[in-house]
Amino acid sequence: MTLLKQGLNVINITISSKAHRDMSKPSLSIEQLSVFNVSTDIIYESPNVSYYNKGSSFPVEAFWTLYLFNLNDDEIGTVYLLLKYKLHSTTVTIGETYSFKVVYDDRVLEYRVPTNKPIIYQDEDLRLMSEIHKLFDGNFTTCVGLPVQGESPPWFWMRLNTTWLNISSSNFGVRVAGNQISCQPNGQTLLQIAYPLESPIFENELKHRMEFCILTLTNITSNRRVVECDYHCQCSKGNDCQEMILFMANQEKMAPWSLCEISARNVV
Repeated sequence: MTLLKQGLNVINITISSKAHRDMSKPSLSIEQLSVFNVSTDIIYESPNVSYYNKGSSFPVEAFWTLYLFNLNDDEIGTVYLLLKYKLHSTTVTIGETYSFKVVYDDRVLEYRVPTNKPIIYQDEDLRLMSEIHKLFDGNFTTCVGLPVQGESPPWFWMRLNTTWLNISSSNFGVRVAGNQISCQPNGQTLLQIAYPLESPIFENELKHRMEFCILTLTNITSNRRVVECDYHCQCSKGNDCQEMILFMANQEKMAPWSLCEISARNVV
């Protein structure tokens, strides 16, 4: 939104997407710029927009010139501008903060972009969230240490938007790999994969209806440390597959355990 004086107003706007850390691949693209609404007695022409990729496969910067004429002599008019954007799941970094920088009339504004970050129950100090990107880097040697007995809570609960897993169907498989973990849904050490019904309500909420995915394969590596667990999830409605819940608990007093990788694939 910007204020308009009486008569002709020429607005030059520069919009650029950014991550709050230097990323090797851009992830936030500018899809469309448009006038959303204007005050009464405001006349405007269609904006002149130039998009720039700057080494990316999609626009990450835009230069916009808008001509407006305020016919009202007594009041300052306003114009509301609409920016449509898209996050690209193949290059976006989970847990990263993204924003748009908007420059006009010597003003610099920054708008944060929500990225449906995972929700980790009672991760008050964000220790787990700060390492969560390790679960999606394709590397079994980068792992996240899981809570143990004596910590609060002594278990791990995460709610994850499935766009981070690059799946798009209601029938998909999930693989979880970790050190000293168990694939079984019950027992002293357990792992459960589920999806909440009536998504996409993305809240820090333990009480909800859910369906559990079925364990199909357990693979233990030769050194008996890394365990791979395969699950099959089949949602009755497409909306139900927009989120996934992972729950892990360990009641045994044993060596530290860790979660190393989460991946998924569409099942035809």
